[in-house]
Amino acid sequence: MKRTKQVVYNDMLREIELSSQALKLPDKIQEEATNIFKKYMKKYGLQGKKIDQYAPAFVYLACKKWNQPITTKLMNEMFNLDIEIISKNGKGTVISSRKGSLVIAKIARKIGRELGENFQPIGIDKYIEMAQAKVLSDDMCKTRAMFLLEYMKTHDITLNNSPAFAAAVAYLADRLEGYRIPEHDYCIAIGTTEVALRNCKKKMLKVIPNIKRHGTKYVWKDYGPIKTPVETGQDNVPNNDNEKQ
Repeated sequence: MKRTKQVVYNDMLREIELSSQALKLPDKIQEEATNIFKKYMKKYGLQGKKIDQYAPAFVYLACKKWNQPITTKLMNEMFNLDIEIISKNGKGTVISSRKGSLVIAKIARKIGRELGENFQPIGIDKYIEMAQAKVLSDDMCKTRAMFLLEYMKTHDITLNNSPAFAAAVAYLADRLEGYRIPEHDYCIAIGTTEVALRNCKKKMLKVIPNIKRHGTKYVWKDYGPIKTPVETGQDNVPNNDNEKQ
């Protein structure tokens, strides 16, 4: 490679490393992102590739490959990739903006398409674990969340927005256990918006029978004995409507 290409090559590797470290991702994600970049570079080169946009996209694809929960919104909040678009029309110059999260997602789709690889969406269960870890949910909340998720899957409820649905599941699970954690906290933890969370929550409440809101509490009256994850060592989970602060 010529020196100029070598410099860009090294800069991209360095940006991938810094992005992975800033997001506190496992080493395997950085290694996978590097492999995807090298594979893409051999096929399409580096000309015209903006390092600050492509490096996060490679990291995002690596996260999808390893089912590591991350959202482009969280990445954009970390790296601030919002861009201004200057265009002209009959009335003069128009300046608009494009969200960096959309830029990362668009570039990631382009890379996947050009490489001919199908990067599967990150599992909603991983997003739920991510949200609950950040808001410090207890074991009962985690069990309740997994039950809500299984209920939706068995009743063919479309999960077309994994981060938002995960935030809604984690929020409802905690509220059913009596916790009063604001929706905003779940959105910050997982990288989604409160509007998206509320829309998913409304959809869930329409199809899951007998979850009722009483004041500040949610109660699921039909929540009876269920099978819990093997690691809990329990056969049933009792209903618990005591409010926790």
